[in-house]
Amino acid sequence: MKKSLFIALLMAAACPSALAFVVGTTHVDGYTAIDPYPAFGPTIFYGMKTGAGEACDASVTLYSGEEVPYVVDSVYGGYAEGTSGELGAGCNLVHATDASVETYICGGEANHGDAEYNSVVLDHVTGNGTLVFGGVAYDGVARNNTVVVAGGELGDVAAARGSAGAVDNHVILVGKGPHINFEVPGRQGESIHIYGAEMDLGYVAGYVSTVPGNTATLDIYGTGVNASDIQNFTTLNFDLCPCLEPGMTIVTLDAGLTTDLTGVAINLEPKGRTTQLEKGSTVTLISTNGSITGLDERNVTFRKGLFSSFSGSLAVENDSTALVLHVTDIREEGDIPEADVVKSVLETRAQATAMVNGGADFMMSNGIWHARHAAQDADRQDRGATAPFVAVGGSFMRHDTGSHIKSDGLNLATGFSGMVDGHAMGLAFEYGDSSYDSYVNDIHANGKGRSWGGTLLGDWYLGAGWHMDTVGRVGKVRTTYNADLGGPVDFRTSSTYAGASIGFGNVQKAGAHGEFDTYLRYLYTRINGGNAHMNTGDSARFRSVNANRTVLGTRYLYAVAENSRVYAGAGWMQQYGGGSHGTVDGVTGPSPSLNGASGFFELGTQLAYPDNHNFGFDFNVTGWVGTQRGVSVGAGIRYAF
Repeated sequence: MKKSLFIALLMAAACPSALAFVVGTTHVDGYTAIDPYPAFGPTIFYGMKTGAGEACDASVTLYSGEEVPYVVDSVYGGYAEGTSGELGAGCNLVHATDASVETYICGGEANHGDAEYNSVVLDHVTGNGTLVFGGVAYDGVARNNTVVVAGGELGDVAAARGSAGAVDNHVILVGKGPHINFEVPGRQGESIHIYGAEMDLGYVAGYVSTVPGNTATLDIYGTGVNASDIQNFTTLNFDLCPCLEPGMTIVTLDAGLTTDLTGVAINLEPKGRTTQLEKGSTVTLISTNGSITGLDERNVTFRKGLFSSFSGSLAVENDSTALVLHVTDIREEGDIPEADVVKSVLETRAQATAMVNGGADFMMSNGIWHARHAAQDADRQDRGATAPFVAVGGSFMRHDTGSHIKSDGLNLATGFSGMVDGHAMGLAFEYGDSSYDSYVNDIHANGKGRSWGGTLLGDWYLGAGWHMDTVGRVGKVRTTYNADLGGPVDFRTSSTYAGASIGFGNVQKAGAHGEFDTYLRYLYTRINGGNAHMNTGDSARFRSVNANRTVLGTRYLYAVAENSRVYAGAGWMQQYGGGSHGTVDGVTGPSPSLNGASGFFELGTQLAYPDNHNFGFDFNVTGWVGTQRGVSVGAGIRYAF
């Protein structure tokens, strides 16, 4: 089992800071470096141990090495042994590979306070009597703790235990052959996820039956799972994998007990392409040498995936020893081609990129313009170092992406600027809002977008008519998606963005009242990747987007009064990169891209109020043709104190 798989699963469930900011880390090479230094006997490892205060952001890494003359008894990522006034244990990690631990493994344990976001990742770890917990809170709540196991042979495994309750804790079993028992004292409601095949498990229990009101979920993706019994679950999810063939058995129970399904919700959903099953197929979900009772078909749900769907029925057969699925209908692909579905979903990233790019254009033109003139007005009037400005813009655009997107957007920038050694500097807050419609063949999707962030602006006078404009941006962008893909599909996604832009321009006089400003700009935008969970149960993964653009343009400005001008301009924009790549339920498809060339023409004014030159207002309109086409408008005000 590759470590990258464990880390990926861990990162999906664990606190990010557990890996990003690790302190008090103990790396154990062949079990030789620990605190305290070992004697020749049972040894306890601590990533962090506190007598007072919290135990957080620590880790222990165990991996096999040379034979050593002592036994690893227990391992704690973080342990807070104080009994009062402490916050507990959080964001701790135990990661062990090919190791042997005799008694106890715990990601984070606290005698007082909560245990949160602790994780244990075990790759072929042995210990026949080992008790494993993700997080333990003896006087608090255990929440969002995770145990990931592949291979090996362990005793009892539980995600968490908390005297005041346990919330959103998970055990994840991966690959083949983890031998695990689940008869854990104090087990509370948690989710157990099985991904793989040929697993030999013990008594798989979701919660302790004596604790009222607990809920627990068992997810199974795979075949050939052997267990003594499964008990105390309120939900069973069978995620039917592509490897599933007619006649196969998913779970086999051998303890000879009664498996009671009374009140248990059973959900069946094909994952990806379930190509082996067809109409009339049967699959044994549970086979037991005991009996199965309590099945209520009103609690059975057949879920439809984006790329395959099916219907059927469940029945208890073979003298009540088998829970059998009978497939009555199955489709591998709906009426809409899956390539179109994937591309339509990925269009949300193209829209997010277009919106963030539009914000960069707005800041390099309207934002820089208003920051420069607000600073100059303040400097001329000897009114101090700063002046406020506000710029507002709107756009009505169409973007060709291989298909196309239509969007209406709003941009806002507000901040302060001032002169520093003859250069205009500004700090601004930027905000963007948009609605869009995307069209991929017969799929019409729509949604909304929103972005906000901080911006640093600079207008640098270099002498001899030369100037340099710079913009640095960082913020957050969110988008939503709605479409009918054989049924309503919706989701939302959120990512951080960052960008940097630089432009060089030269201003030359043209007569007594005119001048030309010719410029070349480079604009870079990055939107980080992310995941989205759809209302259908499917998931989308978006890779990061890197967009590079160059703009070459010129403006002719004509002075109509003191500090007031009108202008006209034209230019050419070329975008490189910016493809929106990703998958939907692991299925790839065409990636929409904003690559291409666009031309623009602009008209605008820069006006100072006749009776008060401290106050200025501007207006401009730009028309676009090419890959990006439509109209954008901008307006702004500034005032020098």
